[in-house]
Amino acid sequence: MAVVGSANLDYVVHVRRPPAPGETVLGKRLSTYPGGKGLNQAVAAAAIVRTALVGAVGNDPAGDQLRRALNQVHVDTRFLHSVREASGVAIVHVFDGAENSITVIPGANESLTADDTTAALAVLRPRIVISQLEVPLESAIATAHWAKQNNARWILNPSPLDRLINASPTQTIRSLLRSADPLIVNAAEASALLRTPTGATFRELADELTSHALSVVVTNGAQGSYVGDISELILVPADPVQVVDTTGAGDAFAGTLAGHLSAGKDLATAARLASRSAARIVATPRSDR
Repeated sequence: MAVVGSANLDYVVHVRRPPAPGETVLGKRLSTYPGGKGLNQAVAAAAIVRTALVGAVGNDPAGDQLRRALNQVHVDTRFLHSVREASGVAIVHVFDGAENSITVIPGANESLTADDTTAALAVLRPRIVISQLEVPLESAIATAHWAKQNNARWILNPSPLDRLINASPTQTIRSLLRSADPLIVNAAEASALLRTPTGATFRELADELTSHALSVVVTNGAQGSYVGDISELILVPADPVQVVDTTGAGDAFAGTLAGHLSAGKDLATAARLASRSAARIVATPRSDR
């Protein structure tokens, strides 16, 4: 399978709470890790099936570090291009209570073109390919088109969502969603995509989303995930765990799900296994993963 997406060097700041506007707070510690939605998903998938990452990093020490991290877990990096722009960076704030906020500076990730993507997929010829949106939307569109033309299954995890919501024309959004099998979003993203009124239930969001994609996986933390299509929707419960750090949990979920689909599992089974993987992630400090 293939992942078309980002690779970033993550700077993780542990701090008690978010600073208020104009306020300075003291952090507890700073760590650096390989990250980015594409890299994280590729690492998760590579634990299950042979996986390639299509993307771009800078021709710099950060890019070298990211490539080494992928090679260590046997991710195919032939189409992880080295470019003149600096490698992407993410600033991750982890707060007491285990929630986080993330600011991404895309850097080299922005250089991934539709032509780069199509050329890589033509060589790799994956049966399953997953896209996120920390790279240009054009690469996701190219991936969807390639998958349709080559009878491959395309998974879309449209995060960060702004790229998709702000896309023009509107039919671009509709076309992409209709091609997703599945579309993986959390409940907040589902609500934003659907522009639903405040108060819609988790189940109502998932139900409505099934009319916009071939299949859907809608996650909602400890409440589990709704999985299925317009004909059937089931609730996959989340494993109860003590949450330590939620960073990367969504990526682990998506990458594990894609890996198990590539290995031949059905969507519901893949989602159950992905839920277990995400539970292990949130229960483990990032330094121990």
